[in-house]
Amino acid sequence: MKALQRFGVWLAAMVLAAGMSLAQDAKKADANPAQENKAAADDKQPAQADEKKANDKKPEAPKADDPAKPKEEPKPAPLPDVKKGDVVIVVPETADLQRGADIVAKATKDQELEVLKVSGNWVGTAVTVEGKKVGGWIHKKYIKVKPVEDGPIEAPEPPAEK
Repeated sequence: MKALQRFGVWLAAMVLAAGMSLAQDAKKADANPAQENKAAADDKQPAQADEKKANDKKPEAPKADDPAKPKEEPKPAPLPDVKKGDVVIVVPETADLQRGADIVAKATKDQELEVLKVSGNWVGTAVTVEGKKVGGWIHKKYIKVKPVEDGPIEAPEPPAEK
């Protein structure tokens, strides 16, 4: 309790001293307004000079490693446009095939999967695990659409003349 009282006394003394200091500054300003105006003018002049210097400087090109400039994050690749019946290829070394939060199987890099259903960014498919078909969902960010292999188009034979 005594420590709190001492702190209160100390705090009151500090406030009083600060108030007296402000009062003394105000009296000095009232006694000599010319000096105050000169001080105010002196305060403005360096700022104006700094502004002029700032305007004279040419803007510098931002440095490559400038920490003040936020680094642009690379944009993720667009998700593939997938529809039922497409064949997709797994891109990473492994990708989870999920059913809800459960991982039911793993698909491996370059494995081809048939698209059975599409829901938002998820592709429904199935893989064979130990001889059994296991269905689940894989995110589009882990796949790419297999290009359709079109062979050369041959013109049909003209009809035989009679």
